[in-house]
Amino acid sequence: MPFPEFFLGILDIRRHNAHGHESFLLGEYRTDGWWYFFPLVFLLKTPIGFLIVVATGILLTLRQIKGAAWQRQLTLMFPFAILLVCMSSRINIGLRHALSMYPLFAIFGGFAIAKLLEYSKRSHRLVALVPLLLMAWTIAETWRSRDNHLAYSNQFAGAHPEKLFGDSDFDWGQDLYRLSARLKQLRVERLALAYFGPTRLDKVGLPPFTPLSPKSPPLNQATSR
Repeated sequence: MPFPEFFLGILDIRRHNAHGHESFLLGEYRTDGWWYFFPLVFLLKTPIGFLIVVATGILLTLRQIKGAAWQRQLTLMFPFAILLVCMSSRINIGLRHALSMYPLFAIFGGFAIAKLLEYSKRSHRLVALVPLLLMAWTIAETWRSRDNHLAYSNQFAGAHPEKLFGDSDFDWGQDLYRLSARLKQLRVERLALAYFGPTRLDKVGLPPFTPLSPKSPPLNQATSR
């Protein structure tokens, strides 16, 4: 029966959270996390077009929340409740731990788009272009990152998002085969490598390599072999 494992998993997460986890944000390393980790990474790794329609939907919902049905009020609360729980965590290793927010936020985005299209029919037809452009922007962002969805970041993160966040928000060893192909193009004969992932490094066509240690500079390792 999997039922006991459910509670054992909760206890395991509690122990993990009590000890914290090594993580990186905005050039700083910590083991106890940041309260603003998930809101910040959400803003940096979500397509801006989606953020705009979600924010618009939330504002429109707040305007109508007084006297609204309890179901609509709960809909507004759920994604923020998930975010608040995540913000209390000391395990800040990836936005993936808060992915359940997205379908709930998408409800607000859909609400905003429906309201804008409704307004365009009643008043100004050009208003319909706004949600269409925002949806097109979001689709274009998805297409742009099609080869590497894991490392996606929006324009707020700038040209070097690796300086802002790391771990599974940026790199999980997904470019290993691409690295192997590129090294062959450059005719690299040997390299030093630190890799995190399940793939066996001797099976991907890499040249002879020296494993990197996090405690020693690569230059020292290269000169000491």
